[in-house]
Amino acid sequence: MSSSYYVRIEHGGVRKTVNLGVADKSAAATKAKDLYVLVRGKGWDAALQSLLPPDKKIGKKGPTIGQYIAAARAFFDGRQTTFEDYCRNLRQIVSEAFKIKLQGSDELIDGKAQRMALKALRDGQKAGSKEVPPRLALRKMESREFAWVEKKAKEFRKEAASLLRYDYRNKGRDAWVEAVDATPLADLTSATVKEWQVSRIRVAEKISPLARKSAEVSTSTVIRQARSLFKKHMIPMVRTKMALPDPLPFAELKVEAGRISRFKVQVELSDLMQSAVTELSNDREVMKALLLAAGAGLRKREIDSLTWDALDEKKQTLSVAPTEHYGLKSRDSAAVIPLAPEIASFLSQCHKLEKAQSSDFMLKGDYKVNAKVRSYRCDVTFERLMEWLRAQGITDRKPIHHLRKLAGEAVARQAGIYAASRYLRHSGVKVTEASYVDGTAKVAPDIGSLLGDKVIAFPVAMEAAMDERKTKVSARK
Repeated sequence: MSSSYYVRIEHGGVRKTVNLGVADKSAAATKAKDLYVLVRGKGWDAALQSLLPPDKKIGKKGPTIGQYIAAARAFFDGRQTTFEDYCRNLRQIVSEAFKIKLQGSDELIDGKAQRMALKALRDGQKAGSKEVPPRLALRKMESREFAWVEKKAKEFRKEAASLLRYDYRNKGRDAWVEAVDATPLADLTSATVKEWQVSRIRVAEKISPLARKSAEVSTSTVIRQARSLFKKHMIPMVRTKMALPDPLPFAELKVEAGRISRFKVQVELSDLMQSAVTELSNDREVMKALLLAAGAGLRKREIDSLTWDALDEKKQTLSVAPTEHYGLKSRDSAAVIPLAPEIASFLSQCHKLEKAQSSDFMLKGDYKVNAKVRSYRCDVTFERLMEWLRAQGITDRKPIHHLRKLAGEAVARQAGIYAASRYLRHSGVKVTEASYVDGTAKVAPDIGSLLGDKVIAFPVAMEAAMDERKTKVSARK
């Protein structure tokens, strides 16, 4: 039973029972009277706002970014990680567009800069750099080291401030989120967002045409993700919690549809496998991750959460289905995937060797995953695999996902685009064709036969005439 007193008030045809939040009878009576007067004078919305704690009260400008996010969260029926992605992108726009400064964050920035300077010191000492003082003591910094770190930290301060929003461990991100979330939602207009996008693109344009193109794609992606927090089906429900500005952010903004980058094979799968046999023979975890991506076409998250019971050693198949650890990307993602005999045999041997271990997962890892962050159990293994893939010549931003594309490309070559689409568990062949199959032309038009298979060459007389013309031009200059 609640220890707080309640009051029931009817006004304007609306009756509500309100928790006064106090256990003292006299204090509750006074609060109930004040609430009744406020309801009659300013209406229900203003009266209920008065009961909220200071950080939850909606100001004169309407709800803040943080208040809107809290209300929208209650009506979002997708994955929590997806919602957090939307929030992260919205906050990025707000932070950069309004140049949000963290109040009282000097201590956090100084701490971050100190850690960056210390890392630079240790890295320099490890590399034998003459620009840093040598390490003389193992347990504590020597005076010259301390002085170097202090000086270097001042140089790192500006960079540290920009990186503070990524500092989860030392509460830097918490301070950044709090500062961003205090921004009134009404201040974020379509014009503000567009101005932010154009500014980012112009800065990139000064670097190179390639940087401009990258900025166009990345800013459009950030805007599309942030705009997803304002989906039409959610807005009427959020309005039941608070009054929203009109027009809403992003409402008047046209965003270019996402561009799908055409896949290009950077390293042949056969060459990659031959190198893996000789170079990864002593790293079983990395070899397993490599084969599950390139030999079974699994996504990184699927590899991370795959358990041994998904392997059918007799049928040489791998079953991908929703589990208590992972819900799959879509309904089409569930399937039974055939394995090459060599891969099935390798995984079977690994299973026999690891049966005594308590973990049911195929890959070793730490299952302390934060639901709000896209973290992985097997981050250590994935880092080693990505480092090895880059050494092989794979420059893709997502080298492990590049392995999945190589697997799809191999199936497409062997059995066609439809077989590749089913193998990769796509919702349709268009997705496979657009970004999972190498679009480089493999056949040139047969112009040679039209020319009678003759080699095209300049006549000797023509060459002599061209040389003579070049000589005259040079003489004029």
